Amino acid sequence: MTYKLDKIKKVVICISNSSYDADIWTNKQHLMSRLSKLDNYYVIYIDQGLSTSYVKKLIRQKKIFSIFKIFQKRNNSLVTVSLPLPLIKGGILKKVSWFLIAKVCNYLFRKREVVYWIYQPQAYYFTKYIKQGKKLYDCVDEFVTQPFFKNHPKRRKELEIIEPKLVKLVDYVIGTSYSIYEDKKVINPNCKCIHNVGDFEHFAKPNSSLKIDENWMKDTRCKVLFTGVIDNYKTDLETILKVAEDKIDSHIFVFVGPNRIANSNLEQQIGNAENIKMLGYREYEEVPVYLSHADILWLPYLKSSHTERVFPLKIFEYLASGKPVIARNLSSIQEYNAYLNTYEDFTGLKELLSSILSNDTPDKKEQRIKIASENTWESRLNKILDFIGEKR
Repeated sequence: MTYKLDKIKKVVICISNSSYDADIWTNKQHLMSRLSKLDNYYVIYIDQGLSTSYVKKLIRQKKIFSIFKIFQKRNNSLVTVSLPLPLIKGGILKKVSWFLIAKVCNYLFRKREVVYWIYQPQAYYFTKYIKQGKKLYDCVDEFVTQPFFKNHPKRRKELEIIEPKLVKLVDYVIGTSYSIYEDKKVINPNCKCIHNVGDFEHFAKPNSSLKIDENWMKDTRCKVLFTGVIDNYKTDLETILKVAEDKIDSHIFVFVGPNRIANSNLEQQIGNAENIKMLGYREYEEVPVYLSHADILWLPYLKSSHTERVFPLKIFEYLASGKPVIARNLSSIQEYNAYLNTYEDFTGLKELLSSILSNDTPDKKEQRIKIASENTWESRLNKILDFIGEKR
């Protein structure tokens, strides 16, 4: 690492709120992996630190000793750092941990140009001790409405105090939806809305060498597919059950992704539905192949204070496939409604499921692919680098 750092101009310290090895990649992994491939950048990715869920996962996977694997080289310009320290929960220990990390960074990078690229609101306890370098808060989510904070009053109260302080403290702020942007720019005027994007090449060109043969693919009914985490606070589980029952003779509904439904009754009902197939987690490389076997792609989000303020990554992943897309009419994605088929309620959803294929055209497919090709991780990365005054 020392040799490489001697040869480059910029160091980027990514303060992430998830592991680089998370089952489903989001902004931080996609952007940092690409940034590390640009000339003159070396990325140090600091993940979420020690947490109960992380330890439980290692125990399940029989990898508990991985907790001591602190540094991992991912490529010539990217190293991940997994510290056995409490960085999200932990009271005074958490604050001390962030303080110590800041002191180390101040010392190691005192003579270098550094960009601190922050995703974790708890990093306020880190950022306030940083003495030099650019500080960017890339706010990709409405944290206060997530169950981790929403369902725990003390955590929520802390977040409501420290996140505005973080926003005010940093040099640059990015919001992935206009709602988030509007909130943050009141605190820090050096703010810009740069929405989420998709991995165009990955989803537009499924790996032809990957062959998938599953029973649902042989079903003659119209195949409606969703990819991503299935949970309670974003996914409209009741509508999924209702429309599956209504369309049992004509449609089959397929869900590819981790099951995190925290309601045993709903989970049982979904499991018992004949035309709902919960496939579970699939490798990222395989997901475009699953999309290629679908007739319709669906974003069955609840309409809530959380979903109205986030921009789903899968919008452009879906569009890249060229397949027709049905989505709940959320204010965060209205800019792209011309390329989507949106619904407000159950009646609208039923009508779309009945008519979408007959109303689709090759021209519409071409438009979907084109807009997806213009909204890639590379394009978002370039916009952010331009915003913070980084020359490539």
